[in-house]
Amino acid sequence: LKAAPWEEVANAAPQWQGHVDLGHCVESPPLPMAGPSMLGSGPGHPGEPPSDMDRLRRPLFSESTGTCRLQDLGMITETSAGEFLRYNGSRLSSAAALGQIRGTVLASWSLWLHVVLYAAIAAAVCIAVSLCAGQPELIEINHVSEAVAYFASFVATALAIHMYIAVERWWQLRSQMLGGLWCAINDLAMILAAQFPARAHRRLRTLVIRYCLLSVEIMFMQARTGQVDFGELSRRRLLREDEREKLETSAAKAQVVWVWVTGIFQRLAETEKLPPQLAVKLYDICETGRTSLEGFFVHLETQLPFSYTHLMAVLVHGNCLVVAGKCGLVAAMALGNLRGQNEQKPASGSENLQVLLLQIFSAIAIPLFTLGMLEVGVLVGDPFGAQFQDFPVSAFHVWMRDECEALQTAAEEVPSEIARVTNQDGGSAV
Repeated sequence: LKAAPWEEVANAAPQWQGHVDLGHCVESPPLPMAGPSMLGSGPGHPGEPPSDMDRLRRPLFSESTGTCRLQDLGMITETSAGEFLRYNGSRLSSAAALGQIRGTVLASWSLWLHVVLYAAIAAAVCIAVSLCAGQPELIEINHVSEAVAYFASFVATALAIHMYIAVERWWQLRSQMLGGLWCAINDLAMILAAQFPARAHRRLRTLVIRYCLLSVEIMFMQARTGQVDFGELSRRRLLREDEREKLETSAAKAQVVWVWVTGIFQRLAETEKLPPQLAVKLYDICETGRTSLEGFFVHLETQLPFSYTHLMAVLVHGNCLVVAGKCGLVAAMALGNLRGQNEQKPASGSENLQVLLLQIFSAIAIPLFTLGMLEVGVLVGDPFGAQFQDFPVSAFHVWMRDECEALQTAAEEVPSEIARVTNQDGGSAV
């Protein structure tokens, strides 16, 4: 943009701005479910494309990817594209959680592979002791169990602190960084809608919103793959060719877009189309948006210290190894008692069977839960992927777009009572 009269600034918006493609939540036939919800649908029945009048009110709507259908699966709610949105807290805290596998750490094949590994180690120790130890009853099992219990308590405490740190980082990312960016975009849309409410100003407002959503899409692309698919952005008409040429050579691509947004307000202020006090406020909002973007990349590039994370992994796997050895040793003694090898301390068969089953349970459950918590810490540390539990990027775009368009339309189509009260006696009735 260059310093220009109002009409030139408004015409800087793309000519095809009425067909912007934003998300990956495609419009699909009705799903076999009761009461599906809709995100980003038109004013009619859920799933209906917008009318010609609604297209004028929603210039960023794209009929091919404009809606996001939700599926309520009882415990969880997801999009038709398989992105997780929310869970039902009451059902998740009930016994039904025992049967929920999809979207949880229990669906990780790596976790179960490690559980099988440590269970096999326990079985190997049990067989080795049974075959090689002539008198396993001489082993002071109480001392071994006490040492393992002390070590397991230390590991449990350290793992709880590690989980708290991981979840706290995730919450800061979601509430402060993504939430701050989202609020900045909505604040810009609201202030521009109030300051420039006429429909003739919609191109300017749409240009600002398009740039904001473009920065979000670039951010998620870089977070997921480390690269920006400019061809995809151009195909979805979020990016013009001249803008693409400028971004391809830029280092901080998502943040550069916010320089363009700030430049729009600077040029409007230069031509006295924007009051200086309001321009300063808009600068502050743009600064918040850029700072939130930077926070995303700082989060990705600044992981927890390597030595700390490595130590936690060593402690957890070491604990699993020690527990497997102890369980194998105690199981061998229980099997010996069941076969009548320990004549000095006879015990009932039911008691030895109980000890044997308890060791089998411990050899499976302890690695399952401790390694599961360790893996949860890894998953929440990078929620930008395409896995089920990661951020629903396409749904976020639909929400942002629809909220911004609603704010624009609200300024253009104010209730008649507002006009009547504010125009009465020059506003003295307010």
